[in-house]
Amino acid sequence: MAASIALTTPLRFYQIGSEPDYLTVWPTPDNIQQREQWQGGIYPVEYWYKDHIVNQLLSIQFSVIGLSDETIKVYKYNQSTEVYDLNTTLTPTDITPTGWTGNSVNKYDFTPAQEGLYYLEFTEPGWRSDEFQVHTDLKYRERLVEIEYNNTENEYDTIFFDGIVQQYTGKTFFEGQLKPGEPKNEYSQFTRDKGGVKRLRSTPVRMSTLILANVHSTYIDIINWIFSLDTVYVNGIQFNADNAPSIDQIDKTDLYDITINLTRAESNNLII
Repeated sequence: MAASIALTTPLRFYQIGSEPDYLTVWPTPDNIQQREQWQGGIYPVEYWYKDHIVNQLLSIQFSVIGLSDETIKVYKYNQSTEVYDLNTTLTPTDITPTGWTGNSVNKYDFTPAQEGLYYLEFTEPGWRSDEFQVHTDLKYRERLVEIEYNNTENEYDTIFFDGIVQQYTGKTFFEGQLKPGEPKNEYSQFTRDKGGVKRLRSTPVRMSTLILANVHSTYIDIINWIFSLDTVYVNGIQFNADNAPSIDQIDKTDLYDITINLTRAESNNLII
């Protein structure tokens, strides 16, 4: 394989031609395409597309072997002709750290300037992204949450730092809500000899619950990998996940609701 992409990606890619044939290739979250039925009793939701927002950076990285200058082609759906037209071409930035013993790593940045349906294609050896919908209208943006992430170590087959400066930050959007969580407080106290309780110390903690709604099954692992990182921001606030994502399948569909309990990473008693 000349190139590979990590599960920390904000946009899933699959290999062209890897779809199940039920002889030698069977359905997995990595090879199925969306809006098609692959298993009995699980019906595809035809209108589901990964979300993104106009003028917001979409950053992708590929681990490559001998493909230092390979480009990514961006295609945009043309409603008049009902086909995807070539929109632009992305050139790579090599973010491989000095002394890195693994494959070279290229980063590709795309900031869509127009709403519409897009997909990306890495032509060697044939990787294609899911189609994604870029929104401009407020009514669509209001239903989304923003998740931005990086890590202090180069882990999970992803380059975040080159040893000196941060080289990569991912950003992704999902339909969902960031809600107040169950209040939490850590108390230290004792009971006096003649009765009564003396409070020594209390540490209130700010909690939140993140609910991601109508998530396609192919993004469950990606969300789990993202919330395994040590620096995750949801709607601009840094959180740590208290538990692995909890999933609830929407009956007979390929969509899930996902719940993650979050603790504020920096709880300094101030409204921020």
